Amino acid sequence: MNFNLKSNLKKVLSKYKILLIIIVILIFSIRIINSVYIFNYKYNENKIPLSMNLSIISKEKESETYVSYLTKLNYKEGYKDKFLLYIYMDKKNKENISDFINKHNKYKYGDIICVKGKIVYPNKLNNLHEFDYKLYLNSKDIVASIMTVDSIKISENKFSLIKYVNNFKENIENKIDDKIPEKEGNLFKSMVYGNDKNLDENIKKNFTKLGLSHLIAVSGSNVSIVLVIIKYILTKIKVKENKSNIISVIFVYLFCILCNFEISVIRASLMICIVLIFPFKINKYILMCVTIFIMLYLNPYVIFNISFILSFIATFGIVLFNKRIFSFFNLLLVKIFKLEY
Repeated sequence: MNFNLKSNLKKVLSKYKILLIIIVILIFSIRIINSVYIFNYKYNENKIPLSMNLSIISKEKESETYVSYLTKLNYKEGYKDKFLLYIYMDKKNKENISDFINKHNKYKYGDIICVKGKIVYPNKLNNLHEFDYKLYLNSKDIVASIMTVDSIKISENKFSLIKYVNNFKENIENKIDDKIPEKEGNLFKSMVYGNDKNLDENIKKNFTKLGLSHLIAVSGSNVSIVLVIIKYILTKIKVKENKSNIISVIFVYLFCILCNFEISVIRASLMICIVLIFPFKINKYILMCVTIFIMLYLNPYVIFNISFILSFIATFGIVLFNKRIFSFFNLLLVKIFKLEY
């Protein structure tokens, strides 16, 4: 059956090859035009403070002067486009700064808040070699920032799978904070699911100096570990392969939510899900191309994200040189331990 499906698919692809190429080009062209419009022109007319309803996605940062959230803006067609919300303390406000921060740092996923603020785009670069913050935000599917000095919660968050996973993550983080010292606990969060928001700057610098910064960033290896554990458990309880694949895909998606859909995690998860769902074996290079296509369709600006670029370069290198790498380590083990085949 798998062989027939594969042969039929090859026939269809060879017969309609040109048509498929034209369709793909058209899809990409429309998607790119739409993305350019959203990230550069859609909200440009809003240069005065506006009253806006925002849906909270996640808390980003809490400092001595502001609280920031990743949010979705309700603009005509509903809660869709992402913005970074910065809630600053007004200079005229006589409230204590700690009380102000405590007042605005309790929003959770799905909460709807009303703010009066201004949409702010990062300044254009004067230096070609300067870090392009706007392009970085766009590559993470974020349009711009919203600045405000106050916010009002207008509705509670409704039940959803993402909300449930976020609540689970928050409970786990609270237990980690109770049981493990602050520095070590934040390092643990960063290594397991990429939450490095409160990671000590000295730890970051030390990992970078040692060339081990990839260990404190969530990546495809984390997804692989989750998959291996789930597959092992399902094999032990003798779940059939088809059901096992479906359950594995669900757990991979849940891990993506846990990691706030980091680009490297999305890349690894897509590749794993395609392999698990497809009824026949896929060539590794075709698998990578399909994954790139899906990610670029979701957000063409992701091509400017260094995580996206390095993730695929590293994966391509592993696929291309894996046999040579294993051969090298086999020979090394033979020389060290004087093993014989």
